[in-house]
Amino acid sequence: MPENNTNKKLLYVLIGLGLFIVGLVIAIVVVKINSQNSESEYSTVEEDEPVEEWAKEDDEIVSQFEAMREEVLTLLEEDPVNVTKINELYDEAKSMVLTKNRKDYIVTLTNERNSFLLSKGLKNEALDALTKGDYSMLLGPDQYRIYAKIIEQAEELGNTEVATRYRELQSEVADEYEADYKATEDALKDYEAQEMAEIEAMEAEEEE
Repeated sequence: MPENNTNKKLLYVLIGLGLFIVGLVIAIVVVKINSQNSESEYSTVEEDEPVEEWAKEDDEIVSQFEAMREEVLTLLEEDPVNVTKINELYDEAKSMVLTKNRKDYIVTLTNERNSFLLSKGLKNEALDALTKGDYSMLLGPDQYRIYAKIIEQAEELGNTEVATRYRELQSEVADEYEADYKATEDALKDYEAQEMAEIEAMEAEEEE
């Protein structure tokens, strides 16, 4: 019983993390809309689409995700775990978001299913689910990170064939990943510099 309680707590932590990531994506897109950065390749909202309509659709998607996760949690408590049904639920969720042109959710769904399966020790099943996914519609940096996950898990299982195949795919988007990483790093440095400047300005005012 204590082990089951621990696993259940872990699953709820993973759910919370998934929702946090979704919320982070929402925040980023809304900021870009407000700044009228409609030409950015990272924006998933059309230029003339009202923010209210997009947010309403997002709420509907999240509600469907929550219902799906409840079913997944129940399936994960079974012995043996019905991996086929879990995969069907996540595949249906992926198809749903793609029909709404919301590819930004694919990464969240992919990582969440992988984490759930790994939490039950289903390493081969987790890798199999990852390798059956089509990630070509994602941005280069997202592809790179998923491929890195596949490579790591394949190597852990001694599956050199899969590791080699995805290392080749990863190399094709490496430049995009490096550019994105550098841009993020530079933005963080600029933010930290701005914060430091504001702190120093406040301290200078207090000393006067």
